[in-house]
Parts: sequence; structure tokens; C-alpha cells
Amino acid sequence: MSGGQSAVRDVLLLNTRPAGTKDTLAQSVAPAVARHLKSLDCPLMRIVALDVKVAVAPDEVAIFTSANAVRFAPPAKNRAAFCVGARTTAAAQTAGWQAEELGLDAEQLIVALLQRKESRALHHLSGVHHRGQVVETLRAAGLTARRSALYDQALLPLPDTLQNVLVRQETVIAPLFSPRAAGHFAQNASDLQAVHVVALSAAVAAPFAGLQVANLAIATQPTAQHMAEAIENLVLELGAG
Repeated sequence: MSGGQSAVRDVLLLNTRPAGTKDTLAQSVAPAVARHLKSLDCPLMRIVALDVKVAVAPDEVAIFTSANAVRFAPPAKNRAAFCVGARTTAAAQTAGWQAEELGLDAEQLIVALLQRKESRALHHLSGVHHRGQVVETLRAAGLTARRSALYDQALLPLPDTLQNVLVRQETVIAPLFSPRAAGHFAQNASDLQAVHVVALSAAVAAPFAGLQVANLAIATQPTAQHMAEAIENLVLELGAG
């Protein structure tokens, strides 16, 4: 965050992550910026555990591409796991997995596994909705891999309080973390003209192509830290005029 900006105006920051998510972006941005943010809870989906019994075989290595999968996974029993991102890796380690971070997204994890020519069987524990074609790509390359869905991501209607804010075209920052959540928001928002979208990746930004939004920013890396930095820069730009 650069200094010298003093005329920053208050902005509404949407908390679009599922209810119960421990870390929020409002807590991650610099205090000098956070004081200009008003937070509005607007979860775009609800995490629902599936009524399934899933076991990780003794000779398998678990793959976690989300912290929610760790939450619903079978007991770790000190077994190995490959993870995407620091947050998921930390959650797996806390749950008792011998967790190793392999990249910031599914694509980087796949590349790392192929480069090391992983010979152990791999078990991707995921949600019903996932991206990256992890298992399919690994199998096509000759690795042994399977997937088990542990939870569903049920889409939620956008709250009336948000829809009213959008109609009034108040300045809103909408951080979005998945293509599915982004598509849901893009299709159901009452008005996007005053919405500044901050997307985790180009794939998350894609649903807004051709739509009238105030701004479309993409984090330089797909991490919460870089999302927070993108929000900081955006808030300062909004105050620069």
C-alpha cells in the first residue's frame, strides 16, 4: 500500500464467503484502509456435508484443494497429504495430516505432481463442484488417482439488503473466489454499474466479460493476501479523485 492518499471515501466491502469462514478480507487489509470499509455479509453459497463414508487407504496420499475438504475428511492418522495454498495446508496440518503445500492452485499442484513423478496412489477429497480436472489430468499422465466428494456448495440468493444497495448504485467491492460463485453473482445482481469486482484469478473474472461493472481487478496471485492487496489498491484509487 502506498502512502500520501488522504481523501479515501467509505466503501462497502462484501463478505461473499460461506458463513463460518474464519478469515475475512476485512481483517486482512491494512488498518489505514480497513477504516474506510463497511462490511456486508453476503455469502454466495452454503457448505453442506454429504452423507457419505469415505476412507483414505493406507497406501494413498490425500489431495486437498480446499480447507472445507479438510473439515469433512476422515481422520488423518498422521498420513501424507498434498495441498493447494497455505490456508488449506495449515488446516490439514492442524487436523493431523503430514501436509505439504504444492502450489497456489490446482494447476500448479498438477504440475508439481507430474514433475516429481509421484508413484503413490492419490485420493482427491473435494466438494461436489471443483475445477482444475485434477484426477482426470493425473490419470491421463499415468498416475493412479481417484476423487471423493465430501460436501456440496449450495448457491444462496443474494440478500435484499445487497440488491437495494446495488439499485442505489452505492460503491461496492465484491471479492470473488470461484468461477461458480462469480457466475452466480453476475447473473443475479440487480445492478453491476457501481460494483468493483476483485477476482481471485482470470477464470473467476471470466463471467463478467462484456458486463458493465465499475472495475474488474484480478489478484496477481490466487491467495487471500493478494486479494487483500488488490482491495487496498482499489480503495486508494477510489479516493484518489
